Amino acid sequence: MNFLKRALTRVKAKKANSLILFIIFIVIINLIVAGLSIENATGKASELARQKLGGTVTLEFDVEKAMEELGQLDNVQRRGSLIQREPVTVEMAEKLASLDYVSSFNYLSSTTVFTDGFQYYSNEETEEVESEEVVNQGDQSARTGMGSRFLTEISVEGTLYSELAHEFSDGSNQLMEGQHITSSNVDQPVVLIEKRIAEINEFAVGDKLNLKSSNEETVLEFEIIGIYETDIIYEQTTPFDIPIMNPYNKMYVSYPYANLLKPHGEEENQMTSMDSAIYFLDDPINIAKFNELALQSGLDLQVFKLDANDRLYQQMIGPINNVASVSQNVVILVSIAGAVILALILMLNMKERTFEIGVLLSLGENKGKIVGQIFVEVLIIAVIAFSLSQFTGGWIAQTVGNNLLERETTTSVEGSGQLEESKGGSGGIRGAFGSMFNQPQVDAAPITEIDVSVTAQEMQQLGMIGLIIILLAIILPSASIFRYHPKTILTRND
Repeated sequence: MNFLKRALTRVKAKKANSLILFIIFIVIINLIVAGLSIENATGKASELARQKLGGTVTLEFDVEKAMEELGQLDNVQRRGSLIQREPVTVEMAEKLASLDYVSSFNYLSSTTVFTDGFQYYSNEETEEVESEEVVNQGDQSARTGMGSRFLTEISVEGTLYSELAHEFSDGSNQLMEGQHITSSNVDQPVVLIEKRIAEINEFAVGDKLNLKSSNEETVLEFEIIGIYETDIIYEQTTPFDIPIMNPYNKMYVSYPYANLLKPHGEEENQMTSMDSAIYFLDDPINIAKFNELALQSGLDLQVFKLDANDRLYQQMIGPINNVASVSQNVVILVSIAGAVILALILMLNMKERTFEIGVLLSLGENKGKIVGQIFVEVLIIAVIAFSLSQFTGGWIAQTVGNNLLERETTTSVEGSGQLEESKGGSGGIRGAFGSMFNQPQVDAAPITEIDVSVTAQEMQQLGMIGLIIILLAIILPSASIFRYHPKTILTRND
């Protein structure tokens, strides 16, 4: 055990060399601790984000593919041809709902209608009068064709579970009175209305109202089972008020009755079809697996498509993934650079200790013990730096992590803003018509904070990396000396 005493004596005697090694170790160890801690913290934050948001997959008619097929027709064939939108059947939707990874699901059918015997909400007092004048004049032509969508007054979203509608799930809508639409009352004419509509018409839970289809051929009576309040702000982008774009004029009914309120709603298929089915998965990471199972179930991708929507999840964890990638690179680069720097320093020290090593070898000292002495010398300094890093590493990791995340979040937000601008159009219009096409237009704030702390796991990882760095740093310079015979070493020293 003589080499242990020699190692301790040299560390004390060569204070300048020991201090240099200590400074190098404290920098290397703290950077590695920061990298490991940030990487683990981002992993936990990503997992929490997945659990919070989940992932959604929408089954719907593939309009894009239908338009492509229509575009491939010649002018004669295309003349008079229209895209026939095929509804999703309940049988098809239930088959996918039974697959693995599905935590819940919802059915949606959307349309727009006229009020019948009550007032809609208007930003302009004259709008309602003008609408009534059109009705009194019997201008049926104004209410038909493409223009009818913009003259209707109420947007209707048919649903299987209103609580799962994206405005409720993201917190924009809050149920104030009554109850939600569920599968237990899906075959009943029930409706949820916004609080402003209820106030204007003095409606209460249990009252009834009538809705008229856009072609005015169907009038249905609904019972109000719930009143909700929305915090969505209507951004008017036109000189005149368009009622169906106002979130206060949105109502939720059971999806079969939304089907009946469509211009060509039919009694026989009201319970067997929908515009789209949305599946909420237990984890966004399982979206690809779910899609594969859906294809194996026999889904016709020539007609329908699976639209995976993990945009919110990606939007939240985008900056975090970038920070995790940076932290991984930091650990790798610092480990390599640390090993190289230590090796170079030890090689310089080895040259100074050539005579010492030659004497030890000539006295019969084992080469392994000489290497062991050098290893212990470096290890003593490393252990001191390692102990100190337990107090400094956490603070450094938190500071570095917050700065990296802030930078990545700023970059992500600026990039998202530029992307939205490049798409063109008004956010208010997209938001208003989002539910009509069953595409939720909601945003999720990126994760801007991570809780970075140094745990026992990081310290264990640090210990392993530190040992590897020390061994590499010692083995390389030792090999250049031990290849010589002791007599050669002593002779070269002279």
